[in-house]
Amino acid sequence: MKLKHIGIKVKSLERALETYKLLGFNPVGPVETFRVQKLMDHKFQTFEICEGDYNPHVAVDWVRDEDGNLIELVEELKHHGH
Repeated sequence: MKLKHIGIKVKSLERALETYKLLGFNPVGPVETFRVQKLMDHKFQTFEICEGDYNPHVAVDWVRDEDGNLIELVEELKHHGH
């Protein structure tokens, strides 16, 4: 399977966004309702920085249901603390 993106839990979305912009990543789309910002670099590699009650994960694929809704298939990463 091809890696689609990763999700990273952060304490401050604004501070993390500043840091990742310095590393060459730019916001993709709006901030989602539970404080997630997608980022993309010049090679179109993407990841998410996430604030709040969120489980870090790796997206492995997307599928559509019979109504056309996009469903993200993820592998949650085990973590200890923040």
